[in-house]
Parts: sequence; C-alpha cells; structure tokens
Amino acid sequence: MRVYNNKEVVEYANAHQINWKTDAEKEGKDLAKKYGVTGYPTLVFMDSDGNEIDKIVGFYPAPDFLTAIQKINDRKSSLTFLQENYNSNKTDLKANLDLANKLVETGKGADAKQYLEFIVQTDASNTAGYTDDASIQLAMMEVKDKKPEAYISDVSALLDKYPSTNLDKDAKIFLSDKYQEAGNDDKALATLNYLLAKFPNDDMVKFYTGQYYLGKARKVNGDAASTADNFKAAIENVDKSIPYFIGGIFEASANNIKADLYYKLGDMDNAKKSIDRTIQLWPDNKNYLKTKDKVYGTAGK
Repeated sequence: MRVYNNKEVVEYANAHQINWKTDAEKEGKDLAKKYGVTGYPTLVFMDSDGNEIDKIVGFYPAPDFLTAIQKINDRKSSLTFLQENYNSNKTDLKANLDLANKLVETGKGADAKQYLEFIVQTDASNTAGYTDDASIQLAMMEVKDKKPEAYISDVSALLDKYPSTNLDKDAKIFLSDKYQEAGNDDKALATLNYLLAKFPNDDMVKFYTGQYYLGKARKVNGDAASTADNFKAAIENVDKSIPYFIGGIFEASANNIKADLYYKLGDMDNAKKSIDRTIQLWPDNKNYLKTKDKVYGTAGK
C-alpha cells in the first residue's frame, strides 16, 4: 500500500524508517486511541518497542514534510526533545515558542497556551522578536463559540501591528478559511490570490487555493437539493482546483468528486474519464473503487 508520493520523500523514508499505512477510522481504531490520533491524516513515528517518538498531523507540502521527517529521524524535533530543552531554561523565549509550536502541530493547542502567554507577558514590546508570532498563534487558537468574524478581527489587527511576523503566510491562510466560514467568498479568494502573487511557488498556498475551489464543489456534491446547473458549476470549480494538485492524492480526490458530479448529470463518458484518472493516481483507495463500480455499472454485481 502506498504511503508517500513524492520521490525524494519515498527515498528518504524507505532508507530511514519502516513505513506502514492503516485506516485509523476503521481497522486502526485501537492504534488511533493508543497514540492519541484525533485528526487525519496523522503520521505517528515510533521506536522498535512501539513507543511514540513524534507525530505529524495534517497536510504538509513535500519539501516541508521531508524536512519534518528528517528532523524526527534526527530526534531533534520531538516533543520530548523540545520539552527537555524548555525544562533546562524555562525563561528562554525561543524554548517556550518552540515547545508551544510543537504542541500546536500535534493537536495540543490548549497545552501550548501557557508558553505563548509567557512570551507575550514577558516581552510585550517584542524586543526578542517572538511576541509577534506568539500573539498571532494565540489569536488563531480554537475558542468555543468564537465567531469567524471575531477571529478575522483579532488576527487582522495583529497582522497590522506585526507586519514582519514569520506567521504572515499562515495567518492569511487562516483568514481565508475564516472568510469562507463567514460567507465572504470574495474576500477569501482575494486573500488566496494575494498569497499566490506573493508566494507563487509555495506548495501550501497552492494547496489551500485548490482546496478553496474543491471545497465549493464538494459542498454542492453533498447537497441533496443541488440542481444540474449547480453540478455544472461545481465541475468548473473542480477544474479550477486540479492545477494546484497535479500528480498527487488530492488530484485523485478532485477527479473522484468530478466523476460523481458527471454521474449525477448522466454524462457517463466524462464520469469514466474522471474516475479512471482517480484510480490511476490512487489504485487501492476503497472509496474511489466504489465510485468506479458505480460509474461503470458494476456496483452490487
């Protein structure tokens, strides 16, 4: 079963670790519980005794992902390493930020809050250059019942206050998502277009731009009230998303949705072309194989 797609990632991973993939929502439920997996995709790195070394949660562009797994193999980015580094000097602002960022990366944002707040309280003037990132990280943290408009207001104000923050790109990606939640698609797209102009070769920016269009198509495809015109518009959005995903698993996802949309329109030729491309990219995905069976009329046979 394929675990990675990028050639450089595959070569490094095969040379430095044993790779295994499981569906944690199905046959891997016990493993997910054991290693505290709460979101997908999650990669758990463990030693030969099954003890967790580190984990990666969510999507990373190939270059960033390769850097992340290299650090994990060097044992210098693990939560344990960063916790020990912090314990050796609890007043060091960088040690606080590094630990907080790691906790956020591993889905432990609530635990990270105390370290971020320490930075903000200790260096309110941002003399050391860590308070800007800490403040923005705090502003992006999930707060129960907080409205997207409130997030937009808080994060935008901090970006105005700290224009040189290292989190400029991340914060604007976050804002584009909150604009969508607030129903302001024009502002969401304008923010992504700004990022594309500023970071034209950035894989993360490309990914979220593709997800913007694909998310709109996915919403239509899952709405029982959608009409033929809605399906056609959704196909256009899928086509807009695909250039940002070429050759990877997300292109497979986009074509799978497009196949289903064409199927609902009764256009079997294009449905087959779309699902064929999906299966070419990800031949062993169970959900995609179900779509293929449906499109080719073999479901239930």
